[in-house]
Parts: sequence; C-alpha cells; structure tokens
Amino acid sequence: MLLLFVIPDISWSQEDDVDFQTWMDLTTVHNFSSKWAYTGDYGLRGIVSGHDWNTFVIRPTFRYRITPILDVRGGVALFYTLDKVIENNLELRFHQEVGIKWPEAVGMVFKHRARFEERFFFYKGLDNEFSARARYRLYFETPDLRIFKRCGPFFGMASIEFFLPLGESATERFINRNRVEIGIGHRANQKFRWELHYIWQNSKAYEDDSFKTSENIFRMRFFIITHKKKNTPSESGSN
Repeated sequence: MLLLFVIPDISWSQEDDVDFQTWMDLTTVHNFSSKWAYTGDYGLRGIVSGHDWNTFVIRPTFRYRITPILDVRGGVALFYTLDKVIENNLELRFHQEVGIKWPEAVGMVFKHRARFEERFFFYKGLDNEFSARARYRLYFETPDLRIFKRCGPFFGMASIEFFLPLGESATERFINRNRVEIGIGHRANQKFRWELHYIWQNSKAYEDDSFKTSENIFRMRFFIITHKKKNTPSESGSN
C-alpha cells in the first residue's frame, strides 16, 4: 500500500527510454555473534540480457548490531564494467550505513536504511573520477506463508529507495535517482533461501543526459547463511 502512494510522485511519465536488465547475486552471511556479522555479495549484471555492457560485483560488508532494532555497517565494493560504448571502468566504492528495524508486528517487518557512499572510478584511456552520494531505503517484508507442509515458508517484500548525489556525478553507465522493488522469497531452511525481485529504476544514461531512462530489472538472489552461535538471526545483504 505504501508504494501506491509514493510511485505517482516519481514522474516516470517523463521517460523516453526503456531498458531491461538481469542481475544475479550470491550473498554469503556469517554471524560471528549476536552483534557481529559478515556479508559478502557476489554478482553479475547484464550477462543474460545481452547488453553492450556487463558488470561484475564483489562487496564485503561488516555489521555491528547496537540494539535489537539498530545496527551500523561498513564495507567496500568493486564494480568492474566491460562496456562497448564507453571505456571499461573499475569502481571502488566505500559505504557506511545505519539501519533501523521498526516497526515490527504480527510478523510484518519494516526496515529503514541510510547509506553514504564514496565512489572512485578508474578508466582506461580517460581521467579517473570521484563522486559521493547518499541513499535512503524503506523496506517492508510480509509474514511467512507456508504453502506446502514439507516445504519452507514463502514471503513477500517491497521497498523504495532514493539517491541523492553529493556534488558532481562521475561518468558511468546509469546514474540513479529512484528505485522501486517488489519480490518474493523462499526460506528452504535456516541456511539457505532464494529471492526473485523486479526492480524499476529512474535514471539517466550518462552525466550529460536527462533522467528519462526507465530501467526494468529482474534480479535473482541466493543466500547462504552460517552461524557461529545457534539461533542468531540471519541478515539480508546489500543493494
């Protein structure tokens, strides 16, 4: 219901270009304790959809839980893009974020995330660049639903995220402004789950362009979760 009120204000009626993408991700989560955890994201973007670019992602992150509803995270990411239009580039990205899990009732979960990113772009044949941005995401997850007795529960999720550039943007394939996401997931057991997402993004193709591109993304995510201590809650990966 929240997304129905927010989506009309995103101005997707002004877009001229439509882009379809596929993302595939593996996320490994290891909970060292009830407070400390490591998350590793490994992804491929654009491979199946046959674009003139492909992106490979590696993103290790550490989380520290301050209270049951408040945590902080920090990490580094590498995004390597093979591009036939502009030069191949490597992005080194540092991020810091604060997460709040509130409210939570009758199995429904709301999560807020504020993230700051420092992004270093390295190009072959072009000058290197730097940019920074802030992001805010509101995430909602439904209660678990058991459809089959011998199968783990299914669940649904939805989120909306806003991107705010802090200074000038760098030369990159897509520069985001807004993101809306819906999906379903299945918890096979305590150590494995999968999620299928549909993501809509409002973006511009390059710095000199306008925000007229509508990105339609289908994302498949697999999670492998391990615990050093039993009954430690699992955590979601980054976006």
